[in-house]
Amino acid sequence: MTVLDRSTVRRGADAPQTGSGTGRGSQLNRLLLAFSFANLADGVSLVLLPVVTLSLTRSALALSAVALARTLPWSLLSMPIGVLADRKALRTLLISANATRAVVMAALAVMLVAGVLPLFAVIAAAAAIGVCEVCYDIAAQTALPRLVPSEALEKANSRQTLIAETLHGMAGPALGGLVAGIGPGVALAGAGGCYLVAGLLGVRLPRLNPESVTRGSLRTDLVSGIRIVWSDPLLRVFLVMTGFGAVSFAGWQAMLSLFALGTGPVHLSSLEFGLVYTIGSLGGVLAAAAMPFLSTRLSRTTLVFAARFLATASLALPFFLRSFLGCAIAVTGYSMAVIAWNVVTVSHRQRSLPPASMGRSNASYRTVAWGLLPLGPVVAGLVSQGMGPAVALLCMSGISALALFLLPTVHRRRALLDAEQPEPV
Repeated sequence: MTVLDRSTVRRGADAPQTGSGTGRGSQLNRLLLAFSFANLADGVSLVLLPVVTLSLTRSALALSAVALARTLPWSLLSMPIGVLADRKALRTLLISANATRAVVMAALAVMLVAGVLPLFAVIAAAAAIGVCEVCYDIAAQTALPRLVPSEALEKANSRQTLIAETLHGMAGPALGGLVAGIGPGVALAGAGGCYLVAGLLGVRLPRLNPESVTRGSLRTDLVSGIRIVWSDPLLRVFLVMTGFGAVSFAGWQAMLSLFALGTGPVHLSSLEFGLVYTIGSLGGVLAAAAMPFLSTRLSRTTLVFAARFLATASLALPFFLRSFLGCAIAVTGYSMAVIAWNVVTVSHRQRSLPPASMGRSNASYRTVAWGLLPLGPVVAGLVSQGMGPAVALLCMSGISALALFLLPTVHRRRALLDAEQPEPV
């Protein structure tokens, strides 16, 4: 069965039973509104949990433990949670994840105000929020293609990406820092309230029951998710290219501070370094806002080519333009490239994967991206130790460039990628 055939079957199978595109649109809007509240709370908690930790101890080890507890579930639990997303009603997962996070944040607020908040409770809370974040994000990404027609996936994913960039990446951390200055207890309660609203909005979504009742063992389902992605020639290429991108940017980002701050070649202040990432985030927001327009004017193959070339060039730029401007353009260009890449490749993945294995297949894809992240800083650190941070940045651009050698394979399969090109809006 071709990608187009599978997509057509899926649209008939899981389209909400409203009988109209308008009904599907309203359900997508509910999902995205809930996604907005959840991402705002996620952004707030990224700043808030370290602030709360610092109110208890100045230990760097404690801060590292909280950060690790928050992020480790992505590496360890993405695949099992992906299997769960294929076995359970997605609405249940969405509501449960937000309800749990609301309770956790409320409990932290109460203990903090009462003066009985131990450090281990903050670490445990960070771990719980991390697990729920994995569960919610995988369920939301799995639910989205069941609420929109196939040809509208780019537009829907652009909206979802724009929300994540704006609220999780920018507004949430800024609001968290602001409200934490007023009172961490108030901020914790506010974040919990946002999670609660997101959970309540999920009640009005369709149940989104599992596509199949056939279930194997956990190990069998885990392996099948990887096999399904790897057996698709185009998804396999995208997966390898994503791996190169994950390693290169993780290493590049780790070395940028050494390259740009203080006595590094660029001599930026902390404020200037923060502005570099603020400008980069704005570039990502603009790219996400522009993707619905670009996806109707340019082929998906063209967007994939542009994203990979822009990413590689952006990582190399600071080596040649050693200034605030060079660093800001590099982060902005890479942010825009990643947004374009994600919107196109995620939409294609949602369009082409079998619905019954969408959750575990999405999770296996994410596991590769997140699982390879630690490799980048290790390689970059070794290069920097021997030849300096500037050469390490250029080396990371070289790793990103390895993905360019796979673009001819993408071009040969452009008919699959460009099928069902959306109409101009």
